[in-house]
Amino acid sequence: ELRSAIMGAGVAVGVVMFDACAMAQVEIAHQFLGYADYIVFSQNMGRRCGCPYDTIMARLVAEPTMTDLDFAIVATDEFALYYEVNNLSLCTMSVFDMSCTTAVAIAVGTFASEMVATMSTNYNTYTACGLRADEIGAAVDLMSFAELVSASMTVSTTVSSAAAAVVGAVDVAI
Repeated sequence: ELRSAIMGAGVAVGVVMFDACAMAQVEIAHQFLGYADYIVFSQNMGRRCGCPYDTIMARLVAEPTMTDLDFAIVATDEFALYYEVNNLSLCTMSVFDMSCTTAVAIAVGTFASEMVATMSTNYNTYTACGLRADEIGAAVDLMSFAELVSASMTVSTTVSSAAAAVVGAVDVAI
């Protein structure tokens, strides 16, 4: 429904910013492929006070010619500063470069295919990595899971390389 709404609006934007919990997921970013250049979102649970829009927009007013990337970074910097000054913890915000979305999707697809192909021999390893990976809400963090699988001594070099490719692709995108 989200992608249909974006397509139906017929607009493309430089920066989409989510002020909601646990939105920093590649599948969320993928919905904006072709319609946004950068996504600003949090992988963590947020607080009710949300984003400091007043300081973010004041920076834009002071420098209206900043690039989309600069604006996205300003938004994350102001978010971090607000939470630091107000002594609030467990807050995250990141910038996702949409030009990297296809590379991330391909890396995740390859990793998933390699895991499926080796599930019968590596099921216990994948389960253990999933249980040890960082969790946000009820979701396993992709980067954490891929890092654990990549470092595992019990998976093939093909699986390890596919997992490392996910980590590399996401590192470039964020």
